[in-house]
Amino acid sequence: MGALVVAGIVLSAILAAMLSPYPPAAQDLLRPYERPSRAHLFGTDGFGRDVLSRVLWGGRVSLLIGLAAVAIAVALGGSLGLLSGYRGGAFDRCTSMVVEILMAFPLILLAIFIVGVFGPSSINTMIAIGAGSVPSFVRVVRAEVLGLRERDFIEAARALGASDRRIVIRHLLPNVLASLVVLATLRIGTAILAESSLSFLGLGVQIPDSSWGSMVAEGRNLIQRAPWLALIPGIVIMVTVLAFNLMGDSLRDAVDPHDAGRA
Repeated sequence: MGALVVAGIVLSAILAAMLSPYPPAAQDLLRPYERPSRAHLFGTDGFGRDVLSRVLWGGRVSLLIGLAAVAIAVALGGSLGLLSGYRGGAFDRCTSMVVEILMAFPLILLAIFIVGVFGPSSINTMIAIGAGSVPSFVRVVRAEVLGLRERDFIEAARALGASDRRIVIRHLLPNVLASLVVLATLRIGTAILAESSLSFLGLGVQIPDSSWGSMVAEGRNLIQRAPWLALIPGIVIMVTVLAFNLMGDSLRDAVDPHDAGRA
């Protein structure tokens, strides 16, 4: 069910140009704050812009930032986790200490700090959320590698003269890939929620671009007059995050060796 909902949301974002009934920035100043109707299924905002069209186009921005942030975290966190777990020694101790310190801070606080230093923009939001998610991937991959590096097939590869690079790429990486995919799926929902929070605070996507979080921010002061402005993008955020979490939980159950016998 989670995968089906995610597929629908991703397709609607990709096909936003075909599905949106109006251009997202098209204004109709004669029809501000119009309630949901046949002409405007999700109503209009203060400038007469169609909320459904803005939700569809805003989904492109929110999903792109979420996916890009997780891709950054997978690349950096996965590489550091592999090296830290395999090499050990001082490098592993230093990496673990930094990771433990960063894990003490919530993701949103780290993202706010990074965006505050480099300035609010879509690119900086991707980097901030991705960098803030790196410790989770380092911790998971390192734990996997620590259990794998003493296995017989790794010892056999060393005995045959395989280089460290070959062992990491050909033997360790394929064995941690399943855990990386599961964690990445779960973190996409977290990344989308973090992006929405930053945009809500005015530290994420900037005008003229819009995302689901910025749409909630625009409608928060009009919750009594035009509740659909904040409720609709808020519900979309909730459904999207829930769908990614459901899909991630299912993937985790599928690859968990402890559940293999029961299945």
